[in-house]
Amino acid sequence: MVTFVCFSASFTLDSASYAFHAFEIPLGHQLNVKGSSVAVIMAVYLCCSYVAGPLASGIANRYGFRITMMLGSSMGFVGMLCSYFAVDNYEYYIFFFGILSGIGADMLFVTSMVAVGFWFEKRRATAIGISTCGTGMTAIITPVIANYITKNFGWRIVFALLSGEPQSDIQYGRLLLRKK
Repeated sequence: MVTFVCFSASFTLDSASYAFHAFEIPLGHQLNVKGSSVAVIMAVYLCCSYVAGPLASGIANRYGFRITMMLGSSMGFVGMLCSYFAVDNYEYYIFFFGILSGIGADMLFVTSMVAVGFWFEKRRATAIGISTCGTGMTAIITPVIANYITKNFGWRIVFALLSGEPQSDIQYGRLLLRKK
């Protein structure tokens, strides 16, 4: 179960970065900014999703993986959902998508990479290998789905769907109980 939860977290945390290209141009038109300015939004997201590691690991050490995953998922959900509603404000996208969702993604990253190692001793490498496959799966699936949805339903729907992914991790995070 722990491996599945961490697999799901790996899938979710990279979905936004793999889907971003599908709505980069429409988002630039909506915000009336150039492509390089839109790329800054993604750069802030990626920066926060890896630089916040000490914060995420401190929370995991203090409160456990369960709380860390649920908090990161909640931050990702709020950030993505607010990005759906942020109409023409570039700074809102920087804050909600870039910073808030980015830090939430880092909490999922730390949890998905470290939690599996605490539950397995004999087959630890196999369990970690399976849990990290979520990143590869999202690299294959998410861009195709994001492009399809953007072309047929609009780019805002992609934000709405991306906000739903962390919601599943909130529920999965409840399954990460402390090891006895």
